Amino acid sequence: MFSCGAQFELLNELGLYISEESGVKVKYTTIHEKHHKIIITFIRISTYLEIMARVVVGGTFEFLHDGHRELLRKSFEIADDGKVDIGLTSNDMASMKQRDVPDYLIRKRRLVEYINKISKEQIYNIIELNDPYGNTLSEDYDFIVVSPETLPVALKINELRRQRGMEEIDIVNIGYILADDKIPISSTRIIKGEIDIHGHLRPHTRT
Repeated sequence: MFSCGAQFELLNELGLYISEESGVKVKYTTIHEKHHKIIITFIRISTYLEIMARVVVGGTFEFLHDGHRELLRKSFEIADDGKVDIGLTSNDMASMKQRDVPDYLIRKRRLVEYINKISKEQIYNIIELNDPYGNTLSEDYDFIVVSPETLPVALKINELRRQRGMEEIDIVNIGYILADDKIPISSTRIIKGEIDIHGHLRPHTRT
């Protein structure tokens, strides 16, 4: 990842010039000896450089239900040509749920099978999680993709990163993925037999 100073130096080498006008960044570039002025909202300097984003997402992925699938889909969509690190809870961590959770290798295999369907050969890495934070306190990421349930963990990660003098990670909250009854899909509901992994109501729960 480039530092801010290095990014501006590289922009100058490329013949791109950035200036501020009323909070808006202006990009100048020379094409066929003509100057074109393009006004765009400056969100991240990496936008200009097309730096490959590093995205992180994590979970137990117990049933790989549609909520999990949306987390993964959004992560790969944001990463584009970048990289996605997927934290998968270890068996020890999963055992804290006090219910039978599929073995780590089974959950990893299901992840790989699904990712291969959606990733378009993008780069990704599955990391075994033995704590809630994984590599987020030691490595730089551009985005962390979360659900409302895992949002508190992301907020805690950024708090700890600030304390360590690290930059915060941009948080992308996908919101709730709802079942047919407009109640969020969750592993708990699946275990109770209320819904399947796609949020469809089980026959005995229909009204």
